[in-house]
Amino acid sequence: MDCASAHPPMNLYVCTGQSTFWIDMQIMFSCVVHKQCTPINEKFDKMILDCGILVFFVGLTLGLVPKPFHHEIRSQLYDLSDQLIITHNNSRCFILQEAIKRFMERFRDRQPPLQITQPQTPTGTILMIEIEITQKCDELSQKLWPEHEMNEQYSIYVKTKTVAIQTETVWGALHGLETISQLFYRTKQNLRLIQAQELHDKPRFGHRGFLIDTSRHFLPVETIYQFLDAMAMVKMNVLHWHIVDTQSFPYQSYTYPKLSDKGAYDPVAYVYTKIDVERILEYARLRGIRVMPEFDTPDHVASWGLGYPKLLTECYKEGKPTGVYGPIIPVRTYTYEFLIRLFEEVTKVFPNKLIHLGGDEVEFDCWQSNPEVLQFMDQMGMGRNFSLLQSYYTEQLIKLVKRLPPNGRSVIPVVWQEVFENGFRSDEDTIIHVWKSGWPSMMKRITKAGFRVLLSSCWYLDQISYGVDWPAYYSCDPTHFNGKF
Repeated sequence: MDCASAHPPMNLYVCTGQSTFWIDMQIMFSCVVHKQCTPINEKFDKMILDCGILVFFVGLTLGLVPKPFHHEIRSQLYDLSDQLIITHNNSRCFILQEAIKRFMERFRDRQPPLQITQPQTPTGTILMIEIEITQKCDELSQKLWPEHEMNEQYSIYVKTKTVAIQTETVWGALHGLETISQLFYRTKQNLRLIQAQELHDKPRFGHRGFLIDTSRHFLPVETIYQFLDAMAMVKMNVLHWHIVDTQSFPYQSYTYPKLSDKGAYDPVAYVYTKIDVERILEYARLRGIRVMPEFDTPDHVASWGLGYPKLLTECYKEGKPTGVYGPIIPVRTYTYEFLIRLFEEVTKVFPNKLIHLGGDEVEFDCWQSNPEVLQFMDQMGMGRNFSLLQSYYTEQLIKLVKRLPPNGRSVIPVVWQEVFENGFRSDEDTIIHVWKSGWPSMMKRITKAGFRVLLSSCWYLDQISYGVDWPAYYSCDPTHFNGKF
């Protein structure tokens, strides 16, 4: 069982370690659907600043974000030398080298000193951080990518003259450096103080997700970088990129260029080129973050149809077409040929095993009115059970995605909970993403059926109520569903 990001269009939350840290954010946009969307990004900058301030000042009290699995603090106090050096046993691990550069930038940053009286005189000066990684990290011939269910454990020992990070993987080393950056603080005497301590940490949930919706709200690449920096601060490891939806199709496909040419708010200003995506993936990789793209179907696809109308179901009224289009039409060979080629591209571009296929909020009205759909259902013996039709579509989509060339890894499909509610049971590798209320009973049903599950239900920050409601974000525990865990 994993912990994941909120369903769009939602504000953002962070689920990390043993605690939940959340960011309330309201984003304003000026939009005309399929024409223009101008983001106002001041709020994004403030969110990133707030996140940094929170991590900094929480670190001053040794209240780490997130809370470590095991933490023992001792009485000795040390000063970190201005000439601090970092040693490691992986000279060809570029991920680690970049992480050390980021750490040293923060270490040398002349942030305002903490306005408190120095509690005691340091008993010694720490000269070195030693990083020991037992699994070799060699990127000379091939990049190392964060993986689903990767090992992120690490230990930190702060002692006389040395801080030691011990870990099996480079991903644990990244987290260890982040933790150390929260453990020291600068005094008015310009000392960087850190207490003697021993810390052992591992994630409570292997999937700690953060969702961005770039269809409804286009985000510049630099803004996505800021999100990734904030995620790294709190050890989140999955960027759930809800990249396209009904409102716009900003992903620039080299296989089907008309998807963004016709479906983006602007085919030049508001698209993500192949180079943009590669830059985002690399920025995330260097921070130990996987990118899970979501191409939501069979509904939420109006922007797809602007360039490729044959993909969508035409609605009928009194036996005549209305000119209105609904979900993807699931009864044509053309549909699946199109999807095979699109997802072949997607799986080549995105190295993560998890590909989110959507499946939520499917409106059946157009299917119910379309003669071609009804004829197919009669031939398949489905009667007028449109949940069966959606299940048929999902099964075909998952089969074709899993049959694609592996590119060095197998694909793990992720779908929203409606797919399960409509009777899908055919592929237990599929992960079910729960986002509605009543999640404990739904998670019990899903896990009893043998599926893994992601949870987002508790963290809809736009669903506010009168009075104090923020404690609910913290009290929600994804394991409290009286079922298989």
